[in-house]
Amino acid sequence: RISFDEQGTPVFGAPAGRYDLLEKPQSAEPNDFKDNLALGKTASASSEYRGAPGYLASSAVDGDRNTRWAADGSSMPQSLTVDLGGNYFINYVNTVFEMSAPYQFVLEYSDDNLTWKTFADYSANTEELSSKNVEGAAVGRYVRIRFTADGTQGYWASIWEFEVYGGEIPAYEPFVLSGLVYEPVSLPETIELEFDGGVVKQLPIIWEQAAVSFDAAGEYTVNGEIAGIGLPVTANLSIAEKGL
Repeated sequence: RISFDEQGTPVFGAPAGRYDLLEKPQSAEPNDFKDNLALGKTASASSEYRGAPGYLASSAVDGDRNTRWAADGSSMPQSLTVDLGGNYFINYVNTVFEMSAPYQFVLEYSDDNLTWKTFADYSANTEELSSKNVEGAAVGRYVRIRFTADGTQGYWASIWEFEVYGGEIPAYEPFVLSGLVYEPVSLPETIELEFDGGVVKQLPIIWEQAAVSFDAAGEYTVNGEIAGIGLPVTANLSIAEKGL
């Protein structure tokens, strides 16, 4: 349903009996990354309101708190997708909703716009939200918010701004370790990545082998990946005989 503000601009979010005009919520301040990767990027949506100009998907990534995307009706599900233009490390996704409401939604990411993984799941949310800044760890090119079918109690999917914070994936080197024959070698539990702007992240590692030991001297390689992200990690081990 649609109501109108004092300037005659449509207000999409409120169902019947709730046409209160709310102050536009502002972005939550991300903890680390300051560059909004979604700003000015290509955005698309499941639908766009056509009854008045300016409610396109692109309005949710233009950095302007006076423009917004709105779906073309209250039917669910609805989604908004932004193409970051390349694979990035995604640390925060901040959504500034049109009004405070118990939105239910899922944040997802993808590297091909076909296969999606969950960044955060708020499909059972009952809290009144005007904005939601969600922290996580992912690598992807596409990020979307998907409003679920049973979540909005008549509220239209409508967003002032959809923001993604993170950075280009930095180069990192293999670990170089040493040990002795028959003795366990402790593998690092985390890897430190330094991003542009001096942002440093300690991210957990999942190794193919939780604990390693070797019965002969030599050079060995153990592989793993950064948890939740899938980026490969390598440890090169030099194993010596005892007493040498």
